[in-house]
Amino acid sequence: MYDSGLTIFIPTYNREVRLKELLNSIFRQNIISKVKIIIADNNSNYDIKQSLETEYSVEILNNVEIIKRPINVGLGLAITIPFLVCKTEWLWILGDDDEVVGDINVLIKDLIHYKDYAYLKYNIANSGKHEDIDINGIDGFIEYYSSKKHSTGDLVFISNCIFNLTHLNQYLGLALMWSGTLIGHLIPVFWGLCENSIKCRMIDYDLVRYKPPTQGTGYDSIWVTLGISLIGDIEFPVSQKLNSKIYQLVQYDCSHMQLINDLMLIENTKRRKYIYSRIYNSCYNLGLKNKLFCSLFYISCFFHINLAKYILVTLNKTFNFIYSHFPKLKVFIKRKFPNNYRRFKFW
Repeated sequence: MYDSGLTIFIPTYNREVRLKELLNSIFRQNIISKVKIIIADNNSNYDIKQSLETEYSVEILNNVEIIKRPINVGLGLAITIPFLVCKTEWLWILGDDDEVVGDINVLIKDLIHYKDYAYLKYNIANSGKHEDIDINGIDGFIEYYSSKKHSTGDLVFISNCIFNLTHLNQYLGLALMWSGTLIGHLIPVFWGLCENSIKCRMIDYDLVRYKPPTQGTGYDSIWVTLGISLIGDIEFPVSQKLNSKIYQLVQYDCSHMQLINDLMLIENTKRRKYIYSRIYNSCYNLGLKNKLFCSLFYISCFFHINLAKYILVTLNKTFNFIYSHFPKLKVFIKRKFPNNYRRFKFW
């Protein structure tokens, strides 16, 4: 059904400079003839084709396909439509604001070596490391991410994921069906692992670097959390206990404290409570921590005080003081919590 080889699929929207930075990290490796590159423009406010023609040679662009969508289909579909469009066996979806730091030739060799795997997961260079490990079922996947060595952000991050569409084919429709979760790319993997029909490989190799979006170009935490909470509507073909663990696994990695702070900025009280009840009554009602945050939210609403804001300010000042005056303690925290130490500061 699929041709052999790798397709690098790049959805993009209004990030001209960042897109070129990503493309530079790809083109400088001189692998353009070894892969298929598709740029899917989500109806940006500039002409991507014209912009790229001023930057890159005809020889390079001859091997790049640009799809111009007549409308903005949104984030959820932007990262799941590639499953429908890709014609090669392997698919790599790259965020338009990330950067490739690994050798793509190494990746291409891996695709040959791990041809029996449905899903390969690499390191994010400025985040935690993966272990070289095979995962054959949903229990192993849950155990891997429940170890706290890897954050939810690493799990839902897409640019370090490589998908084998041949092995995932029967599950790919689920990605588009549940694209509203904003993590639709994970649904085929979860489902295949639940049925023990696929295997995954975690690989300790720095493939990409996450580059935080500039102010005003990222995604709103409330909107993303609402989307991810929809995974609670899915019943995977495993026990309810395992379903609950899957739900907990993907809870958005932004601080619940920050979420409450953002919610308290909504002036309409009924709207604020409605959104929070939508989130809390989904997969986010699991675990003691979430119940404590729920109490904090309703106490804040009752007293008309944004308690989360003051707690955040206090935490910021505390960790700024610690990091400034106790460098050894900062090194210790970074060593113990490589994925989270910065979040303590900016939580």
